[in-house]
Amino acid sequence: MTYPPYFTERENLDNFLCIYTLSGRGRLIYRGQEYVLEKGDFFFINCMERHLYQCDGQKWDFLWFHFKGANAAGYFEEATRRSFHVVRFEDTDGIEGRIRQMFSLLREKEAFSDVLISRIITDILTEVIIRNTETGTILSPMPQLIRDVMRAIEKKYRDEISLDFLSASYNISKYHLSREFKKYTGQNIHEYQISLRLNYAKELLRRSDETVEEIAYSCGMNNVSHFISLFKSREHKTPLQYRRDWMGDQQQTGPI
Repeated sequence: MTYPPYFTERENLDNFLCIYTLSGRGRLIYRGQEYVLEKGDFFFINCMERHLYQCDGQKWDFLWFHFKGANAAGYFEEATRRSFHVVRFEDTDGIEGRIRQMFSLLREKEAFSDVLISRIITDILTEVIIRNTETGTILSPMPQLIRDVMRAIEKKYRDEISLDFLSASYNISKYHLSREFKKYTGQNIHEYQISLRLNYAKELLRRSDETVEEIAYSCGMNNVSHFISLFKSREHKTPLQYRRDWMGDQQQTGPI
């Protein structure tokens, strides 16, 4: 909750910002325009550009998150292709719940938290893009079947889980399952499992003294060379470089 004269003004910050108004009233100045922010209003901006947001009434209560990543700029470009908009969500859209779920995942620091947080952000930004189109089409919710399959993979991601096994377990064609899973998650089943394994590996590299070989086995990957190659292709550094860089950041900034 914020009260007057609260405000934030800055630029040249290398990330993106999303703010969702819970109650009260705020004001955003961005790209030479002013926007009044009321309950349900959501904005998504590039923090490299000058911006100011402030409490514009007796109080302003909002949720916010900064993020960056390989696909962030692409989402922003698509969301602002025609022009920048503040988007209005209704309570039934569940935006507040999804943002709070992200915060919970950040606190829990589970092995697959990064993947789940990325998925939530992608879902939210995709809805923003859709609402900024001329058609105003609303995305259909993720089917329960896909949610169930994701949970099954998240519980057994260190084991070998085949598409054939999942299709038989849920009594669905493997071709249909593969297509629907990619449609709603942006990844195929194998890629999703690899992402979970590598996020667990990053957690072990940060929080344990296990060797790279031990970490590979802990993640369910028995070929250490293949593990290192996969890690480097996704993170652009080897596991040992990742650990050294993280330890160096901790010495400079202190523990998280």
